[in-house]
Amino acid sequence: MKKKLLSLFIALCLLVALVPPTLGTASAAGSCGEELTWSFDFATGTLTIEGRGDMYDYDYTDEAAPPWYSIKNNIKTIEIGKEVTGIGAYAFRYCYNVSKLVIPENISRIGYNALSTLFNLREVRVAEGNSTFASDDSGAL
Repeated sequence: MKKKLLSLFIALCLLVALVPPTLGTASAAGSCGEELTWSFDFATGTLTIEGRGDMYDYDYTDEAAPPWYSIKNNIKTIEIGKEVTGIGAYAFRYCYNVSKLVIPENISRIGYNALSTLFNLREVRVAEGNSTFASDDSGAL
């Protein structure tokens, strides 16, 4: 009986180890600036950047990649909060599945290669009051 229980326990441990970390996870979150946080909703595919100030600058290497790099293929929408003032270098590089980007009024800086590989981007909404990035009447860039 002890051998059967031990075998069952080991089998269960192996199964748990094979489950992807995002399975059953509703969201992920962390810091991306001195006063900025990011959160990701797996149900909607939305990455949200909130808080005040500039995002950190990142690099294209794994060691200096943005904190959402491991889930980059799940990101479909990027929404940046109203008090964010700058998008960091390489922030959204390799986020190939992003189709929508929302840029608020206060964004005045987009870092080097921050948006360089958003190949599926179909909609960019720029807040009406943003004087740095012009938009037409629809809010699209």
